[in-house]
Amino acid sequence: MSMNKQRNLIRCIIIGFTVLSAVCMLGGVWTTMAWASALNPSGEPGVAPSSPPTSSQLEKQDLSYIGRSVKKLAKEGYSIDGPSEVVEVGQASITVFLGRKKNTVIDLSGKKILVKDYQDQTISFSEIPPKAKIYVCRKKDTAIVFVLEKKEKSNVQ
Repeated sequence: MSMNKQRNLIRCIIIGFTVLSAVCMLGGVWTTMAWASALNPSGEPGVAPSSPPTSSQLEKQDLSYIGRSVKKLAKEGYSIDGPSEVVEVGQASITVFLGRKKNTVIDLSGKKILVKDYQDQTISFSEIPPKAKIYVCRKKDTAIVFVLEKKEKSNVQ
């Protein structure tokens, strides 16, 4: 065989392999799309029934007392801080940790303060425990503090 015939044969083999690979890849994509549509009969793009709910779905399902209350107060024009972790409770202020390097002090002086826990029980301002997760809702001369339920720590160390 001459050198040109060998080069042409090698080129044909390479081109044939490339075309075959491309066809297989496209077939795999089409097969994956067919399987995905079979797993998702609702027709919602990108959400299979076994996938975990998205944050918007969780918001729709949020039926907790605090969740409903905070949403209602936000619609009424309250500024919402939280959820944040309590560092210290002062006379008329709360120091919270918001994930920044410095703790944030929320000044509540001159405001009527109402503190509610996750069971809709009214508690005193001084009863807010350190490291509790809270929402602080403020508007003009009113402040409402919601204390979230304390989650149990795991035994894994």
